[in-house]
Amino acid sequence: MSRGTRSRTSRGWALAAWAALIALLGPACAGPCRAMEAERRALRARPKTVTRAPHARVQIPFAVANQLIADALQPPPELPVPLAQLGPLAGAIGDVRAIPREVTLGPAAEPGRVHVAVRVELADATGELLAVRASGDVAPVVEREGGDGGNDPGRLAFSIDTAQLSRLEPELGPRAALQLGALLQARLPPAMRDRIPRFVVDRVAAGVIEEAIARGSRLVHEALPQRLRDRTRIHVELPDVPIARVELTTTKAALALDVFTTLPVQAGVADVPAAPDAILVQIAGDTAVRAANWGIERGLLPQRYTRKLQPATDGAYVPHFEWRAGDPARPLVVHMFRVEGGCAHFAVGLQPRVEVVDGKVRAWTDNRQLEHADAPLALELLARTKALVERSTSSKKEGPGSVRLTVGGRELTPRLLRAEIVGDELRAAMALAIGPRPAR
Repeated sequence: MSRGTRSRTSRGWALAAWAALIALLGPACAGPCRAMEAERRALRARPKTVTRAPHARVQIPFAVANQLIADALQPPPELPVPLAQLGPLAGAIGDVRAIPREVTLGPAAEPGRVHVAVRVELADATGELLAVRASGDVAPVVEREGGDGGNDPGRLAFSIDTAQLSRLEPELGPRAALQLGALLQARLPPAMRDRIPRFVVDRVAAGVIEEAIARGSRLVHEALPQRLRDRTRIHVELPDVPIARVELTTTKAALALDVFTTLPVQAGVADVPAAPDAILVQIAGDTAVRAANWGIERGLLPQRYTRKLQPATDGAYVPHFEWRAGDPARPLVVHMFRVEGGCAHFAVGLQPRVEVVDGKVRAWTDNRQLEHADAPLALELLARTKALVERSTSSKKEGPGSVRLTVGGRELTPRLLRAEIVGDELRAAMALAIGPRPAR
C-alpha cells in the first residue's frame, strides 16, 4: 500500500472514529440539554391564571398619615385676608391672615375616596380671631412622574385637592357672633372700648363672620389648594419592578395603596387589618420571586454564578426562583441551571425566615432539601444556596423591592419595627420620621 493510500486510509479511520464518538456522545449530551431547556421554559412560561388580588399592599393608618401631614405643615403657609367688615375696628385689629392649622384624613363611605377635614385659622398679630372648617370626601390626585415603563418605573405622587371640599362653617358654632364680639371687644384699646358701644362691636362681628365664610370658601377652593397640595403631596419612588397600576382604597383605620405589577403573579396578598401604630407593607411571596427573576433577566441582579455560587459574568450557572403557594414547609424553591461546560439542573426547596432584632433585619433559611438533581455538584451547591438567596433578594436600591418616600419635599426615614413571613407573604411594619425642610 502506498504512502498516499495509507495516509488517506488513516484520515478515513480518524473521521470514522470522530463520527462514532459524536454518535455515542451526542445523545448523551443533547438529551440532558434538551431536557434542561424544557424545564427552564416550563418554569418561565406564563401561567394560565393570574391573581386579581394586589401583588403588594401598603397600609398607612390615618393616625400615622395625619401626624406626617401635621409635621409637613410646619411652619404653616399664610395668606393675607383683608376683612372689609371690620370697619372702625380695622385699625385696632390689624392685618388678618389665613393659616391652615390642620389637614386630617379619615375613612370615606365611597371606595377610592378619603374624608378630608381642613381647619383654617384667621388671626392677626396678637393671635387667633376665628377659625373655619371645611370638610368633604375627595378623590386623591394620583400622578405618575418619570419612568420609562421598563427598568425605570418612575414614581407616584398622591395629593389632596382641597378644592373638592364642600362644607365650610365657623368653628365657634351658632353663638359665633357673640363670642367673636366679646373677643373683638377685649382686643380694643381702653379708649376705644369706652367709645364704641357693644352692639356696634357685635354687628361688626356678625359681618366679619359672614365675610370670613365667603372669603374662607374662596381661599379653600382657589388659593390654598396648591399650597396645601405642595405641603402634603406624598411621593413614592417606585421599586425596580414593572408596575402596572396603583389603586388607592380606604378602610376604617387606614389608607391603603394596592400595587399591581405586570408580572404573572398567581397568589397575591391577603386582606389583613392595618397595624395600629405603623405602616404595614405586604409583599406576596410569588411577587417577590417573580420580581427577582425579572431583575435577573434584565441585569438588575446577578445573572451568572460560579460553581461556588459567587456572582461572575462568565459563570456557568443561571438561577431561577419559584414560590409554591400553600406549601408551609418549603414554599421557596431555588433552581440552578448549568449552561456552560455541560448541562445540568438542580432544585432546592427551603423555608425563608426574617425578623427584626434591635432595629436590624435578620434573614435566614432553614429546612432545606434537595428536590431535583442531575448534577454531580448538587450537594455542594445545596450547601451554598443560603448565600445565593441572600444576595438575590437584596433590599438595596440597585435591586427590586426598595421604596423611597417624601412628603412635601421632605424625605421620610423608615425604621423597621417588625418583619415576618406569614403564609405566602412577607409582612413588615415600619415607623416613619419626617426629615427637615430643604433649604431654599
